[in-house]
Amino acid sequence: PVPGEDGRITFFYRGNPGDRVALMGNFNSWDPFMHPLREDPKDPGLFSINLRVTPGNVYYYFLVGTQKVLDQLNPEEAVDPAGNKVSYYFFGPENLAAAPVR
Repeated sequence: PVPGEDGRITFFYRGNPGDRVALMGNFNSWDPFMHPLREDPKDPGLFSINLRVTPGNVYYYFLVGTQKVLDQLNPEEAVDPAGNKVSYYFFGPENLAAAPVR
């Protein structure tokens, strides 16, 4: 995840061109339909989404087709209440301060 201004985070996923990729997490009640990623037309296979996220613990994974996939670009992991591994990111004031200035 890449923090941005005003409480937004950009999530990236590198996959196969034409994949169907969605972002599921504690910020959207793990809804597989709420946040589909868009594929970059200039870089096939690179998907992204920019979301406003409440500061704090962010637990998430990607849904690629019907497969749950952890974030390959983020080594931080956690375990959800059901015992499943999920990707983890802490989004706090230090992230906002570190966000690139445009």
